Amino acid sequence: MVDPDAAGSGKKILAILSGSKVTVWDLPPSPILGRENSSDADPGVRSFDPYPQSEDAMPISSLAWNHNQMVIATSSGIPTDEFAHDNVVLLSSQSGQKLDSFQHDWGWKQKRKFALQQEQQWQESSTQGSIVNSISFGGKSRYLCIGDESGAVCLWDLKKKVRVRQFFHNPIGGAGDNGGKCNFAGFSSLQVSLDPTDTYVMSLSPRAMYQYNLRDGQLLGSLEVPKDDDSKDKQGTCLFTVFAISNLEPNICAIGTSGGNIYLYDISAPHGLDQTSTPHAKIIRRHNGRVTGLVFSPENPNTFLSSGTDGIVYVHNKSNGTRHKVCSAPDTNNPIQTLSLHADGVTCAIGCRSGDVYVYDLQYIIKGGDMPAPLLATHQSSDPINSLVFAPPPKAKDPQKPKSGIPSEQHNEEKVTQQKEQQQQQQQQQDEKRTKQQENFFSNGSKPPSVKASAADTTDKTPKSASKISSASATEKIKLPLSSPKKTPPFLFHKNLDIPTSPKRKKSMTDEVREVVREEVENLQDEMEEQFRNLHIDVINQFHRQSQEFEAILSKHMAVLERLSNENQLLREENERFRRGEEG
Repeated sequence: MVDPDAAGSGKKILAILSGSKVTVWDLPPSPILGRENSSDADPGVRSFDPYPQSEDAMPISSLAWNHNQMVIATSSGIPTDEFAHDNVVLLSSQSGQKLDSFQHDWGWKQKRKFALQQEQQWQESSTQGSIVNSISFGGKSRYLCIGDESGAVCLWDLKKKVRVRQFFHNPIGGAGDNGGKCNFAGFSSLQVSLDPTDTYVMSLSPRAMYQYNLRDGQLLGSLEVPKDDDSKDKQGTCLFTVFAISNLEPNICAIGTSGGNIYLYDISAPHGLDQTSTPHAKIIRRHNGRVTGLVFSPENPNTFLSSGTDGIVYVHNKSNGTRHKVCSAPDTNNPIQTLSLHADGVTCAIGCRSGDVYVYDLQYIIKGGDMPAPLLATHQSSDPINSLVFAPPPKAKDPQKPKSGIPSEQHNEEKVTQQKEQQQQQQQQQDEKRTKQQENFFSNGSKPPSVKASAADTTDKTPKSASKISSASATEKIKLPLSSPKKTPPFLFHKNLDIPTSPKRKKSMTDEVREVVREEVENLQDEMEEQFRNLHIDVINQFHRQSQEFEAILSKHMAVLERLSNENQLLREENERFRRGEEG
């Protein structure tokens, strides 16, 4: 869960993808309703070009925020065969400086025979196989998930700079169909994502949803469009278009279709998604056109939003199946192409084909109001809006509680020592009392202490088996002549019995300790690397600001020097005229 204070008081930053540029828009804290119009010239708007090396404007296919608002990942929409370049670029969200880049191409896919066959079949029909369609960060932004046009999905470990997982969609139809070629029409990866628990890798193609296990890299299952779905798009087909996973209920996944239907599935089933999976819920014909956006509420697990090419945004209640129209594009002929919801759960942004971005306040609608959602702000771009995503708010770190249960203070060691001394004194008094009872018993021949009393005295100190042995030994000694005992059984005075631990138990405990230590070390390494990365980004941003200030000062001095040079030239000309006048 996101800290409400952090979500409410932090800046709302929206990343907008249109054409060949990425625009980062800092929304005003409290805009005047319907009057906040922004343009690229506004100080709160920054535009970046991730691929300046291209002569022509290079279209960008996808973008994603990392978990702390510092980095934006982008992917180009040009195949690497056509133009050799790093088609995945990581940018600083403040300055637009390139932090890292790498190339997603066909080369790595040749490691698998099946992938090589796919490559050959694909290249016979198209050269677009290396186009990256979707990218997504996972967890603490250590992993970057990439899905491309050929149906290949790979997972990059940004810490180790290597690919750690690679998956391939199964072609629709066998190799025997279509003259020995696979049908790649519904094969590409439109959208990829790691679930909020970093357990599954989800990849959506037009005809199927694929679910992979991140740990072992195996395909858990795939799910095609339900056969009983009779909704059709303009082409007369029904395809998957977009999906979303709930952060509050990570097992719930919503999938939209080109016919306007929405399906909810449980992805945590033992065997994952397959054709036998029944929808958790089915919302029929909610949009008169393809579903273009799905997003779950970060505050209410029963609420999610959807947008479509019909230009309408609906809020759905999955518990009772109801819906409400919350907002729409001002122009009914302007399809909504993308949708995003801020972590506060009430600020919604939509991007349209016309290049318009509208930001609405949904708090009254979500609470059950009938009034239309008020318009907070707008932005205009020259190209259609392909994607827009709100930056995740910085998460407030919970104070770490020491695993020992002892508060972290300077005098912990003294407190623990005092507690141990008190426990030892109490234990010594109990031992002396117990010894006197035993001596009185053996000397006076009184009745032995009951089994319940023995058990009560040694409840936390001696196992139950030891209590039974103590009672049995005392009963045997009653039959002996009354005399001083030669030796008191040692287990009456020892606090604990040394019970040997089985080797299997020792091994499991050792494995558990080793696993805990390993996780703690990895978490520490991740935190240190994140701090170094943030420091590096801060240094770059500071250098960028200083360079801008230096350029401004330099240009100012150059203007002064140019003015002085012009005045000097005028004085020379005037002096020359005076000199000629004197000679004449």
